[in-house]
Amino acid sequence: MPIAAAAAILVVLVAIVGIAVVSSGGSSDDRSDTTITTPDDDAAPDADSNESYDEQGTTYDDEYDETTTTRATTTSETTTTPATRSATLFSGDAKVRSAPNLYASDVTRITGHENDPIDVIGEPTADGWYHVDYQGWDGYLFGAFVIPPAPGWCVGTSVGPTPYVTDATGGEITDEKSGNKVLMSATAPTNGRWPVVLPGGARGFVSDYDIELRSCG
Repeated sequence: MPIAAAAAILVVLVAIVGIAVVSSGGSSDDRSDTTITTPDDDAAPDADSNESYDEQGTTYDDEYDETTTTRATTTSETTTTPATRSATLFSGDAKVRSAPNLYASDVTRITGHENDPIDVIGEPTADGWYHVDYQGWDGYLFGAFVIPPAPGWCVGTSVGPTPYVTDATGGEITDEKSGNKVLMSATAPTNGRWPVVLPGGARGFVSDYDIELRSCG
């Protein structure tokens, strides 16, 4: 083979080998820059994900319905029944009314039965009326007609020619007919006067000389 032809073939071979070396080096560089990501079992779930992970790696929907359990509570209401006591009717003419005041309708009228037994239910009102049961008639009776009265009260009979009921300054409120039943809101007179309560609710004083005491509670 002529020398010139051999030299040309050698140049071509050298060029081919150089190209191969360059190509091999570039692929190696590309591989070194490539990052392969593998799943991390311990990684927290994506904040935008609708799933949560339990300790075993299983998933469940975190949008669940909350069920509220209400514990049944039993409230016991205690009803206190007013105490009933036996008393005696202190009047030969009294009215049992439908409410504790003079303007209430009559339930029954008791005439000629003074000293009859009567049942008193509970305590008197502030104005001295009792809830009573008289022979099956249920209603209210003024306290001047019941003996013995409740604690802190007294009953008596007005005496003298004209027993006046006066206010705190001595001014006359009304007069009590002699023989009327009187309800006192204390168990003793003060400065010679009994504090009294009238059936209509008015309050005043009567001289202790004009009251014949019958019973105190």
